This record gives sequence, structure tokens and C-alpha cells, in this order.
Amino acid sequence: MRWGVSWAGALAVACTAAEPGDRAIDSTRGSIVGGTLAAGDPAVVQVRFPAAWCSGTLIAPNVVVTAAHCFDDVTEPAGGTVHVGAGVAAGFDQVVETDAVYVHRRWTGLVREADLAFVRLAEEVNEVSPLPWRSEPLGTDMLGERIRIVGFGMSDGHTGEGAGEKRSANVTLDAMSPELVGFGDARQNICYGDSGGPVIFGLGSSQRVIAVHSFGFRVCEDQSYATRTDRYGELIREVVDGWWGPCRADGACVTDGCRTPDPDCGPCGFDGQCDESCVGIDLDCADAGGPGDPCASDGDCQSRLCAEAVDDPRVRYCSAVCDFAQLITCDFPLTICDQGLCRYVPPTPTAQGAACERHDQCRSTICDLSEGICVEPCAGDGACPADYACADVEGTRACTVRGCSAGPRGGAGGWWLAALGIAYLVARRR
Repeated sequence: MRWGVSWAGALAVACTAAEPGDRAIDSTRGSIVGGTLAAGDPAVVQVRFPAAWCSGTLIAPNVVVTAAHCFDDVTEPAGGTVHVGAGVAAGFDQVVETDAVYVHRRWTGLVREADLAFVRLAEEVNEVSPLPWRSEPLGTDMLGERIRIVGFGMSDGHTGEGAGEKRSANVTLDAMSPELVGFGDARQNICYGDSGGPVIFGLGSSQRVIAVHSFGFRVCEDQSYATRTDRYGELIREVVDGWWGPCRADGACVTDGCRTPDPDCGPCGFDGQCDESCVGIDLDCADAGGPGDPCASDGDCQSRLCAEAVDDPRVRYCSAVCDFAQLITCDFPLTICDQGLCRYVPPTPTAQGAACERHDQCRSTICDLSEGICVEPCAGDGACPADYACADVEGTRACTVRGCSAGPRGGAGGWWLAALGIAYLVARRR
């Protein structure tokens, strides 16, 4: 959650910003509900800026991962400090100034997507071992597993008590989406000030950060959510490599042993300079379209891949590379791999047969409102694709399912769609 300009401001917000039943509130304003004071977890730190206090995790000697929404009100992102230690009461062991912040380019604050940010420290923290983060995909078999939440937030969202002390709690991972994991209840939860802190899975040396605290509901009493690190594995690697390690931006080009391109070897690395000519994603450039977003050219997409729909080449959207041999699969909403690119399962949004409720949701600007599908005008001779028939639709002659016994939602004409879906599932299992 966001915090106020001071702890007093943060507590006031906690008391007045939301009551039970109100809409979602950010979980950065305060400490773990139902947790215990954490003497361990030295890699979990407090991140302070004049307009916000959050939690975070040291994932390299000079790199902290936290939540993007922590910086919604921060105007000078390089003017903060990171506090290492148990908390305000016991005192902090080390306070380090920050010299850079990177907020995920896709974070808008309007939707809970890409709620990740990174803080670079002006000096390394060598007395603390960084906590590894998980890049391997999380499986639904993890539902029901015990996880640990850690942070410096409030222990009571109503009274504002407990803020500034590191606490941890064991909870159950009970929800999962492609973007988030869910956990917590009125007894044990994250709260204001815990935003950016880690969700940890595993014991001892196998501990991994699997998600970063993002948001919750009903004044820290309902289920809370955290952004999955495996969803953003490539991004995290590139930021860490660009700020730390032998392949960082330090004026020396290193070509051997780099997981990601050394920023000193070309313009497309994580060097603080945007180059629109890069074939892949340059993290330094402004956000472009993500998977499934409409596009006209490769430059409109983060991936620099603007693909034609398999069922209508006039419909184009941002895609991504897939390769089942290399276990590079496709994420929602692009769930099939065709000729090395991730694509929509037809009918592609806006194309013939796609679901619609308004005319502007269709490429043709014609929605057959009685059938709830996008339709295209009939050919000059009244011809239509298989499973469609030419009929009067919204004042024009268009190809629709009206009068057909089996349209694009089933019947023989859908065999190729079923085949694509089966092939995709088989490949995913492999």
C-alpha cells in the first residue's frame, strides 16, 4: 500500500482510508497482522522515501526488490534510504542511501499488473546474504502449501499499531493466478507498510522469494495478494545483472558468462538509455504493448513482435516467442504456440466470431448483438466462411450464425480449433 508523508500520516490514513466493505486498499502502509517479531530474515529491509515507507528484499548486495505502487507519490526516486535490521525499537544495523529506482514500465496503478520495482543502493550491503528469488514457474500443486510473509507494516490496520517492526507469519497459499498469489485472513495477514516485502517458500538454504506483497482488502482482514516473481524472471535477471555482477553497467564490456547482455556492449542493455531500434525489449524505453494488445507494427510491442491472427491477417496483436523444445511456453491471453509465436485461440478478439457486446469491439465495427459475436460483411456474391451464413445484421448484410445449426462455437467447422487446443495441451504437459 502507499504510505503518508510520515508515520503520523500513515496511521491517519489507516484509520480513515477504508472500512470493512470498502474497495481494495494498498498494503504498503503498515506490519504483519498476527505475526511475531522477526530477529532473522536479515535480507528483508525497510525502504524509506519522503513520501512512502515500504518493505523490500535484498536480492543482490546493492539491489532491493519491492512494489511499484510504493513509488506512486515519490517525485525524487533517488532520494531514499534502505534500513537493514530488526526495526525501530531495536534500532537498525545499517542505513544505506539509494541512488536509483526502476519501476516496471507496465505499472499504471489502474490495474494490479506489474507491481514490481527495484532500488539500487549507493553502496553494497556485504554483511547480509541476499535472498534468492524463484524464477521456475509456480505450479498449482503449491496451493495449500505453507508460505511465510515478512514485512515492517502494521500489526493492526484499524489502530495503526506495530508499524516499523519486522514481523513474520506462516500462512497458507490458497489462491493463484498468472500474475498473483493469494493468502491471508483476519488472523494473519499483510498490512499497511508490508508492501514490497517477500512471500517466502522453502526452508533453510532452499528458501526463495516467490512473490512481492502488493495489495489487500478490508483493512488487512481479508485475502491479500502478491506479485509472482516467476512471472517476471527475465526482467529481474536483467535488472540485477545491469546493477550488479560482472556484466553490470560499469564501463567494461563483458561478453563471456553473462545471463543478459552487458549494457556496456551495446545500446539495448539495461543502461538507462532508450534505443527504439532494439529487436527485443529495451527496459529503458517507455512501455509498449504487452501480449495480446493491438498493434500495427513491431515497434508497438514490448516484444517487438506484432503478429497476424491465424483466423484473420487483418487483425494484429503483440505476440511473444514460444518453443516447446526449450520449455518456452505461452502465457494468458495467448495460449497456443503456432510457428514459434504465441497466439490467441481463434476466434481472435475483434475478428469474425469473437464475442462482443458493442460495435467498437469488432474489427468490422459490426457486432451481431442478437448473437453476441463480431461479424464481417458478406462477399459480393453473398459467400461466407464455413459455419456462417449471409443475413441482415444491424442494417447490413453480414456473415453470422443465424439460421445455422452449428456455428463457430461447435460443429464440424470447429475441428481445426479443437486440434490446436489439443496440440497445445499435449505440448504443455510435455
